[in-house]
Amino acid sequence: MVAIILPRAEVSIDRVEEVLHVTPEIKSPSNGIAPAIGGPRGELIFRKVKMSLADLRSRIGYVPQKAFLFSGTIASNIAFGAISKDPEVIADVVDTAQAREIVEQRDRKLDAEISQGGTDLSGGQRQLLTIARAVLANRPILILDEATSNVNTRTEWHIQHAMDRLMAHRTSFVIAHRLSTIRDADLILVLHDGDIVEKGTHDELLAKGGFYANLYQSQFDTVA
Repeated sequence: MVAIILPRAEVSIDRVEEVLHVTPEIKSPSNGIAPAIGGPRGELIFRKVKMSLADLRSRIGYVPQKAFLFSGTIASNIAFGAISKDPEVIADVVDTAQAREIVEQRDRKLDAEISQGGTDLSGGQRQLLTIARAVLANRPILILDEATSNVNTRTEWHIQHAMDRLMAHRTSFVIAHRLSTIRDADLILVLHDGDIVEKGTHDELLAKGGFYANLYQSQFDTVA
């Protein structure tokens, strides 16, 4: 897992793509370190295989900070953009995403209708359904953009466990402001004013006593 620390809430798809371009090495869960290098005409060279930016995007699952849901059933929202729309498969991903409670609260279960934007759901419930969508899409690369923001502690626990399941055996980029969510990352990139100012593991960055350590200390009374 690669964690991307943004001190301010200034993240967009353009910024995410910039991070992917400037990251010299992407950690592959099955093959160790996989170089990603920019090629001509906007191509990327990933493990010596050329691919277009469109090809790369097709391999990326994205869980945004603000969940996108539309007026329709819970099942249709989860299956949005996925190849498989098998009800049994959707039921399985609901469990993986820790979203079973949302389904069971509705009389029609997965066939229950939700409103445009999911306004009849809590922020945490919307986020869990978005994670379920990413599980069903089953992309090899994941970008999770501050998925635990603006939720209470109990909901954060559910979302964090859902994220852990989602990231298993995948190359994952986690954009975070809450540093407690990324302590176990293989690599942490610290961005400040658009530049990567520090990189390393949690322990390495704390030992440096620099920007990350100061940010961590500002969120916790003592530096562990």
